[in-house]
Amino acid sequence: MARAAFRARFEPAYRQFAVVCLRDEGAGADIAAAVWTQIERDWAGLLTCASTAGCAWQRLSSAVHNHPRRPRSALDELPRPAADAFLLRHRVGLQADRAAEAMGMESAAFESLYRTVVPHPAA
Repeated sequence: MARAAFRARFEPAYRQFAVVCLRDEGAGADIAAAVWTQIERDWAGLLTCASTAGCAWQRLSSAVHNHPRRPRSALDELPRPAADAFLLRHRVGLQADRAAEAMGMESAAFESLYRTVVPHPAA
């Protein structure tokens, strides 16, 4: 996938995730923009990853979870990927297949991860 297409596909979900996690529109937008700058700068390296989206997601997730003003929540007790899966589905509102794609995961792997948080998801 070309860089511009990748950004068009994932930027809205990445931005929404950052805003939800930081509970601040401005801070979320700023951190997402900073991560996109980093992704674009390191695009050639990301293309060598097994999953370009997975590597990009790791950058976003790390930046958001390590942000000094991120409010703490009960989700902090979960492994970060499980918390991210939950947030993408329930707070950002993405369908499972779209959330899996944003995190750079196969749908089955995402569903398995998601079930660690929500054991019996509604159909």
